[in-house]
Amino acid sequence: MTLDDVHNIISQGSAQDWIIDEQTGAFTYKNDLLLRIEREKNETLFQEPWTDRHPNAKAYRVDFTVYYGNSFVCRKTLVQVDGGRGMVPIPDQQTYSTVEKEDYDFARIVAYDSIDEYMKRSRFSAK
Repeated sequence: MTLDDVHNIISQGSAQDWIIDEQTGAFTYKNDLLLRIEREKNETLFQEPWTDRHPNAKAYRVDFTVYYGNSFVCRKTLVQVDGGRGMVPIPDQQTYSTVEKEDYDFARIVAYDSIDEYMKRSRFSAK
């Protein structure tokens, strides 16, 4: 598997393509069990002007690492918003209105079905 293959799987996939371990936050790709996403255990408080757009303004930074076998592929950071009820990518720091499409595609996998709802609440669009 190449790096481009991994990026294509993530950009075209959804949570249904992955085996999800709710307890540990690990995701294993169903079509190649060597591809996995692991949620880091450390979460830190996160505050930016847009995080108060949710009923609960508490937000946390959450890091994920993508591996293929034992090989590191990439690291992604998302923000758990609304007191932990949803997850979104970090927006651009100028307007707080757009997120990178690659980050949105990744969030569609690990944020399950809530990504679009919380993108809308956050007033974000993917570019």
